[in-house]
Amino acid sequence: RQRQMCIRDSVKEMHLFRREYFNAPGNMRQSNAEHRTLYEAIAKGSRAKAKSTAERHVLKGRERLLSNIDNTTLLVKP
Repeated sequence: RQRQMCIRDSVKEMHLFRREYFNAPGNMRQSNAEHRTLYEAIAKGSRAKAKSTAERHVLKGRERLLSNIDNTTLLVKP
């Protein structure tokens, strides 16, 4: 039970973090376009294309996140 609560709290924290840093202008549009490309590869049954698209999406998402964090002043509350 305590483990489930810990996991649930972690998921909530990650959701807030993602909302803060992934929602920079243009990021959602780019991510959605990448999702569309991934969907199309899966729908066509192209495993190799789906795999490379998913990997590229994760790496691009990481780049977007890090870029946004670098361009944002992080406030640490005492």
